[in-house]
Amino acid sequence: MKKEERFLDVGLIVFLEPKGVNKNIRYKSSLVGWKKDGVIIIDTPFLNGAYISLSVGCNCIVRYIYHGQAFGFETKVLKNINDPNFPLVYLTYPGEIYKISLREHARSQTYIPVKMQILIQWQSEGLDGHILDLSVGGCLLEFITYDNLNIKLGDEIKISFSLPGMTDQIIGIRCIIRRMQTIRDNTKIGVQFINVSDDILIKIRSFNTPAF
Repeated sequence: MKKEERFLDVGLIVFLEPKGVNKNIRYKSSLVGWKKDGVIIIDTPFLNGAYISLSVGCNCIVRYIYHGQAFGFETKVLKNINDPNFPLVYLTYPGEIYKISLREHARSQTYIPVKMQILIQWQSEGLDGHILDLSVGGCLLEFITYDNLNIKLGDEIKISFSLPGMTDQIIGIRCIIRRMQTIRDNTKIGVQFINVSDDILIKIRSFNTPAF
């Protein structure tokens, strides 16, 4: 990859995690600068009133948030500058910066028509709405609701929909309601899928845009 600079910025807060230590230690620092294909320079991490001495040659993982997305890369400590006024650490320039999903499953934004069936005392009620985002693990549903829905967190529902480009194939999935929000006549419901078949998982994966 040749465009790592798109995901770097001077002053960016980063967390440095030395590899091979017994505890999962992360040191907070900030990005001072970089030279492409050369080095990355960060402030020497400061913890409990003292600067942290990082061994030259130490392998580390750097993680950070940039414009709402999580990123990380592997690096190695090249040099420590122990100037009390400008304490710095030089790291090897990353061969690749990885985008890290903040969710267990990456989601794609959508606006797919969906029908939700609510099982209430053995009676099935249908409600038309839309899927706002979709992953292999669940989705976010939106409905226009003029009356209170007789459902709550933990209830099971069934949703039916067709993916774009596959309109001749109806997908039916049972779900558990994990979160709900109603504002006026608009209700959003976050659901987790239950016992999804491999065939349906393949279709959803092929629809979702691959993460960076």
